[in-house]
Amino acid sequence: MDLTNLILHAYDDVRELTTEELQILISDIIDIDEIPFAISELYKRDSKSAILLGEKILENNLGDEYLQAAIFDFFFEKNKQYITKYIVKHLEQMDLYVFANMINRLTEEAVQQYGQNIPGQLLSSIASRYMLYSEKEKNRIEDKFNLFLAAYNGRI
Repeated sequence: MDLTNLILHAYDDVRELTTEELQILISDIIDIDEIPFAISELYKRDSKSAILLGEKILENNLGDEYLQAAIFDFFFEKNKQYITKYIVKHLEQMDLYVFANMINRLTEEAVQQYGQNIPGQLLSSIASRYMLYSEKEKNRIEDKFNLFLAAYNGRI
């Protein structure tokens, strides 16, 4: 199916799409609101392809901040090793919405094995990155950041 036909293809649910159509929908960011659902569906059918396409979205900062956060969540559930590398690599230029989502997810994981294994230096880097946002931006996520600090008390 070519791109034009996919755009015109009426579907009620991404589960109706073929694997190839899902790959096109995701790689070409045809319907940004459906991509998180499409990548989850693709993961069930072809996990390797879903991982590669999700990495492409994150590594190339494709879509908007909401898509970035949704793909971050996808990887947080499926591949925490990748997400740790992603945080290290992209922390300095991370969009505020993605950053807020990240600290929220890390706060949830603080008492779990993953949270316990996050290096103190990375936690300190995250705290330092917060300080680089503008006062207006910091105020928008201050409650989430305070919960993050409390969750990792003594490690930052």
